Amino acid sequence: MKLDCQKTDYKLRFQLSELTLFSVRIQVCARQLTLRETMRLSTQAEPPEITIPEGSSAVMLRGLPANMIVKFSEQTSTTLCYVFSRSPRFYIELEGSFDDHIQRNCSSKSRSTLRRKIKKFREKCGGEIDWKIYRSPDEIAEFHTQALAVSANTYQEKLFQGGIAGDDQFKKQMLEDAAKDNARAYLLFDQGKPIAYLYLRSDEDVLTYDYLGYLPEYGKWSAGTVLQWLALESLFQENRYQLFDFTTGYGDHKRQFASNQVEEANAFFFRPTLKNRLLVAGHRAMSSFSAWVGDIVDRLGLRQKIKHLIRFGFKQS
Repeated sequence: MKLDCQKTDYKLRFQLSELTLFSVRIQVCARQLTLRETMRLSTQAEPPEITIPEGSSAVMLRGLPANMIVKFSEQTSTTLCYVFSRSPRFYIELEGSFDDHIQRNCSSKSRSTLRRKIKKFREKCGGEIDWKIYRSPDEIAEFHTQALAVSANTYQEKLFQGGIAGDDQFKKQMLEDAAKDNARAYLLFDQGKPIAYLYLRSDEDVLTYDYLGYLPEYGKWSAGTVLQWLALESLFQENRYQLFDFTTGYGDHKRQFASNQVEEANAFFFRPTLKNRLLVAGHRAMSSFSAWVGDIVDRLGLRQKIKHLIRFGFKQS
């Protein structure tokens, strides 16, 4: 299996928990594996060949199946393999009805919690939840404008520019996807004001979770979870897709809604120069220190409070 990649400028962040202390800019050839590719690689006997293009310091592969890393380490002598993160990749098999999915994959406690959140938000809205699905190019353009207004106030955007993209290239791609009926977007409203957004794009029979955001003051109303519930319910009814890919990374809502998962590793394959070895050693040391601090914070029961302060500031703590 050949893995083509795209040259890009990448910031390797040195972080303490969610707080970025500084970053080092490197030229990499990057590739994000699709869920289907990750599944195929997980059953492959030999790892794909890694070739670092001229002008790049490394190849960066996101979404490698974790069981493939050992094979890379054993068989690759011309590159320096550095796994910079590991995480589950949750996904949903969109089979049957939404009610059946929730019944099969959520514990009775989780089902009760989810339904209580939906009921609480519905009561806040006066008995009826106001939300909308966007599919056509004109609808997607309208969605993007309103989602950007929400995104500007989310912690993802304020902390690491992780809200929905606003550049012309991204908007062009959204409209092209919509013209092919390969986009699904959702907005949640409160008294006519957009408060949460969800954007998905499709590749054949797989829908990929691209962006979810909500106004921080609606966190106590579980706005993100409510919109995720409504979107999934509509997708099960649509009965077009086979898989819903939550992409790499942990999240309570991902774990709650998922029907399965695959363990993934995100890795660099550097040229084995002294400079790159020092960079890897420094980043690994910083990551280990961050994990050590995190363990102490967990033992003191302070992680959620610190996360809240980082994301939303001291006024709302």
